Amino acid sequence: MRYVPDRGEKPNNAFAERTLTEGKKIDGDRVQIMFGPEVMKGLKRLHKAVRGTDHENFDDDLQHMLGRLASGNPVEITSALNTLMHTAVEVEEYTRKTGDRTAKEALLHINAHILGQTADAKPITALLLPSQGRSR
Repeated sequence: MRYVPDRGEKPNNAFAERTLTEGKKIDGDRVQIMFGPEVMKGLKRLHKAVRGTDHENFDDDLQHMLGRLASGNPVEITSALNTLMHTAVEVEEYTRKTGDRTAKEALLHINAHILGQTADAKPITALLLPSQGRSR
């Protein structure tokens, strides 16, 4: 998909609706995501910046989830998105409380690469896992 700058045009709702309804629905638990090397470097920097901080300054569960993202292993897409969204909020609060901008700078680096705002941004890989029979 090619990036098209916003020209203030209204979205074509009929097209969006058709795309959403005609697309094949996939269980979000079956889609895993892998990030490129620059995003991984940023995730590791971010995790290192907040790891070990006391509970009052950065959420323990979020530290654990960041460690999972920074591991380099594929992660469920819903988990990755939730972690990144919650991290953005938590990093703002962490920076305000501590004055330490290391985590914020790492997060900005990650966002720039994910959004393709850097010259060396790499694509994100999404993996669709095979269907697994459910036991009853």
